Amino acid sequence: MLLGRFAIITFLIILILTVSSPQVFAQEKHIVIRQALIPPKVLSTENWNFTVNLHNSDAGFFLFGGADVYLRFYLDGQLWSQSNKFRIAYGGDIQYRALVNQGISLGTHTVRIEAWWDDNGVQRHQDTVTGSFFVVSLSIQDWTQDRVTVQRGRDTATNLIVRFRNGGNDLMSGIVLSVLDSRGLAISPASQELGDASPSGIKTTSFGVSAPASVSVGSYTVTFRIAYKNFRQGSQIETKNILVEVTNLATSITLNLPSSTKIGETVLLSSRLMDGNNSPAPGLTIRFLIKPSNAEQRELGTAVTDASGNAALTTKLDIEAGSYIITAQFAGSQLYAQVSTTGTMLVNPLTLTVITSTPNAPIVKLGTSVSTTDASGKVVISVPKVNTYTLEINQETRLADGVRAVFVRWSDDLPSNIRTVVMNQDLTLTAITKVQNLLAVKSNFGEAKGAGWHDSDTRVILDISSPIEHGNGTKRVLAGWSGTDGGSNVVQMDKPKVVEALWKTQYLLIVVSPFSKIAGGGWYESGSAASLTVNEKTIDQGNNTRRTFEGFHNLMETTIVMSSPKTVEAKWKTQYLVLIRSEYGSLTGGGWYDRGSPAKITVQKEVPMSGILGTLGGKFEFNGWTGGFTSLDHETIVLIDGPKDITAKWSANYFTPSIVLGGIFAVAISLFFLSRKHRIKKVALSKEVVEELRTYPQRNDSKTVSHAPNNFQ
Repeated sequence: MLLGRFAIITFLIILILTVSSPQVFAQEKHIVIRQALIPPKVLSTENWNFTVNLHNSDAGFFLFGGADVYLRFYLDGQLWSQSNKFRIAYGGDIQYRALVNQGISLGTHTVRIEAWWDDNGVQRHQDTVTGSFFVVSLSIQDWTQDRVTVQRGRDTATNLIVRFRNGGNDLMSGIVLSVLDSRGLAISPASQELGDASPSGIKTTSFGVSAPASVSVGSYTVTFRIAYKNFRQGSQIETKNILVEVTNLATSITLNLPSSTKIGETVLLSSRLMDGNNSPAPGLTIRFLIKPSNAEQRELGTAVTDASGNAALTTKLDIEAGSYIITAQFAGSQLYAQVSTTGTMLVNPLTLTVITSTPNAPIVKLGTSVSTTDASGKVVISVPKVNTYTLEINQETRLADGVRAVFVRWSDDLPSNIRTVVMNQDLTLTAITKVQNLLAVKSNFGEAKGAGWHDSDTRVILDISSPIEHGNGTKRVLAGWSGTDGGSNVVQMDKPKVVEALWKTQYLLIVVSPFSKIAGGGWYESGSAASLTVNEKTIDQGNNTRRTFEGFHNLMETTIVMSSPKTVEAKWKTQYLVLIRSEYGSLTGGGWYDRGSPAKITVQKEVPMSGILGTLGGKFEFNGWTGGFTSLDHETIVLIDGPKDITAKWSANYFTPSIVLGGIFAVAISLFFLSRKHRIKKVALSKEVVEELRTYPQRNDSKTVSHAPNNFQ
């Protein structure tokens, strides 16, 4: 009894505690998940189950029959599903199956299964298991084929390439590709085993497709069957279509033509037509077409293939020069497909070659087109069509500053620079030209000869009038040339040149002199020195008159720097001869005197007589001057205004000699008488003394004229 009461009390306490604390979880497991069966791989197209085995260790009071349990399923961390409650007996086991419908995305998923006990309203988490599963799907993706065209009646099959991809996420094994419906076409092989394909793996295979001649031309849809196995070895089948175009038997055509020719020439065009089985196609018409680059295509002619499939056309190309596309064309037939091929043929123009001696110059004109010669003076002109043209060589062409080309004549002696040429074949003409260089001549004075255009490498001799007098005592004298070799007047015209006359300035020195000859007058270069030289500084004009050089007006020296024209006047002075004559005495003051100058003339006042009379005291006394001048002074001044011839006048003074001689005579008389009386011997004068006394005379010199009595004994 006591034990029964204790059990009842304990149950009530537990019940009260449970009701009063509904959110309190158990701290220990009472419900355990013994096993959770999660399939590792499932097909997305199937339904499948989760199987969970649970055990109730001690949940729920045994008197009440067990515990109410439910399961929560989490997919990839999110609550996915929750089961209804089910009872597990105290100490009992139960197996729970959850049906999973389609719709879970492909790939790997994690699943968590939680066991919960609803303990009288208190939710108690009991146990958790986790696992993962992989959702699988298999399908054929990216089914493609190469475009295939099959020629009916062709002996060899056409290769058909097919590609597809394993569009699933699991291995696709045992793939078999087979023809389900060929639509009358021959497809080989009928079936192919392609092995396995990993996820996203690509399979490529090929079939040979042929179209019998009985098949019509058109489009055919061929159906293929693809069978493969999944991981459960279950077979999956898909069908796919491919498109096949059936055409007439193809043909191939070749074209043979010259790569280049000239306008007006005849050319051979040939072609060969073969069918798709590489057999000749005879009896079929081939058209030959031509198309210039800037015009529409036109037909040159047609030819029929022979037994070997060859066709040939000979035609004359009456066309302009240029690049042409030549086409050989087969239009097709009931059995054969059309075909064409092209080739390029260069139709070269005629060439007009003009040879000149002027290089790199735009001097040749054909029609309206101007051409430039090359480094050798030649120009080759393309003539695009047969025609008559006007050819012109420039009469004059400036090649550079101071350089020109000049037409002379044609080599066939045509003088005109314009001529007509008929271009029906290649033609070469020679124009004789020459290059000329310009010579510019500068000169500040005069007019130079030699300027102008001169043939290249010729020698030009320059000429200019020299000297050039300006009429004012100034003239220019050519000193040479600048721009020439060594300043000469010869210019080598190997290029355009500018030369200039170099001038020296000369000034005239005029020397004015009425007398004598003065050297040094004439023309002198500017800045040079002129020296004046007087040849005779004294000019005797006769009549006791002369001119004496005394210098030049306004000049201190006889050397002159010629900085301008100059006139120099010589200064002369007039001199007169003063002649002084006197029979006696010594004269001073005679000689040459400047006109207008004073001359002092002197003579002694008295002069002793010569000889015995002078000894005896006889003398001549000055008695004045005569000869256009009168003066009683023995020393006087004469103004010289002309030649002078002045004579001193004298008077004889015999007073003293007379007294002496008278005394002597008296003594002599006395002695004579005395001697006779006393026989005194007669004294005779010597012969020399007597002769001197007899001749005393007269004595003349240049200054003295004197006279003595001629009766002196």
